[in-house]
Amino acid sequence: MWGGFPKVVQAVFPNAVIVIDRFHVMKVVNEELNKIRKQVGIFDRRSKFLLWKNGLDLTQEETQKLEEILHRSKRLRRAYQWKEEFRAIYEKLLTVEEGKEQIE
Repeated sequence: MWGGFPKVVQAVFPNAVIVIDRFHVMKVVNEELNKIRKQVGIFDRRSKFLLWKNGLDLTQEETQKLEEILHRSKRLRRAYQWKEEFRAIYEKLLTVEEGKEQIE
């Protein structure tokens, strides 16, 4: 989501409640995951899409390839786990409070 969007909405609609949807949250999470992938020196384009893909939708071959990628960096593995935890939060019917607890 564009950074200035909340300010514009608040200026025009001061009583509006701003909700950022799943797509935009996961977009930011995946972008950060991609930055870490590059920082740890993994530049294979295919690895980006394996990291972004829903872990539950990976084929056996993709899972094996992803494990090889994650084995190369503890930092990347942890970032991937966080990405999957964020995704899992959206799969469950959680309240805001339950979601916050899950993140912590």
